[in-house]
Amino acid sequence: MNDRKVRLSARLAEERERLGKTQKEMAAIGDVGDRSYWHYEKGERSPDAECLLNLAAGGVDVFYVLTGNRAAAVVSDIEARLINAFRASPEAVRDAIMAALQAGATSALATPIAAPAEQLTTGKGFASEERKALEEKAGIRPHSEVGAVRKGRSGGR
Repeated sequence: MNDRKVRLSARLAEERERLGKTQKEMAAIGDVGDRSYWHYEKGERSPDAECLLNLAAGGVDVFYVLTGNRAAAVVSDIEARLINAFRASPEAVRDAIMAALQAGATSALATPIAAPAEQLTTGKGFASEERKALEEKAGIRPHSEVGAVRKGRSGGR
């Protein structure tokens, strides 16, 4: 058994583990028999192109399995469907999706996971423009105005 086959088989097993699959599940994804797949991971045989194409469709980074280098962008099935739906959407829908994703990403990065209730009650962790936009959409008082009302500095709206 040559060294390349050993490395390929080890990377194939690594990809299976990354995906949380059993050998039997990988055999089904690759559309090969259980024993054939077992031989691939043992380095006794190499998967053919058809099997590799099926594995790629199932989320395996085949470029990594073959070369040892990660593909620039491995896309899962759900990500591929999201991309296709996004591309097929009208521009206004794409703009709304991007705004929602950017707002979510900003919040996720700026907000401590351990304190979501604090964020909701105090507004901490939101960028000020984002907070204003969310408050306006929800029809609630701006965060700064709520603080002023609590301290008795405002007559309210």
